[in-house]
Amino acid sequence: MDGEIAGHLPTGGDAALLAECVRVSRDIFADHPVNRQRIADGKVPATQIWPWSGGKKPPQLPSFEERYGVRGAMISAVDLLNGIARCAGMDVVTVPPGATGYLDTDYMAKARYAVAALETTDFVYMHVEAPDEAGHLGSVEEKVRAIERLDEAVGGYILEHVEGGVIALLPDHPTPVA
Repeated sequence: MDGEIAGHLPTGGDAALLAECVRVSRDIFADHPVNRQRIADGKVPATQIWPWSGGKKPPQLPSFEERYGVRGAMISAVDLLNGIARCAGMDVVTVPPGATGYLDTDYMAKARYAVAALETTDFVYMHVEAPDEAGHLGSVEEKVRAIERLDEAVGGYILEHVEGGVIALLPDHPTPVA
């Protein structure tokens, strides 16, 4: 491995395997068609994978409840968001198969689990990835359908089954269809 990065590579039980993956990825990426096109387009090519993680020990953060005095839960098919919720001491609610992070997600199952989670928590952060995915696909029709499903299945169900409180249906970030 290059001296430039050798001191930054992981250590531990799988270090040799990870270093080998980084090395092999250089060979694979070197003449890959995507990189050839990127170079032809004047873009910087990808040169190798760079696996990383949160480190050897978990961060020491105050829980959301300690910090703000409310107990929360997360419903998401996105591992990153579930990890953030765990770090914040929130409950991570797993919705059965069918509740995916994609266009075909079971909106109603997510809504039912959110309502159930409110029996033991003060708030639920329910993340639905479908509108974002539709934007990545460039599909106006799917984006509109995803928003309509959120309105009907999630918003409607929650409004029917939760008395009082605040309900916010909003994006975590914009993903324009263009």
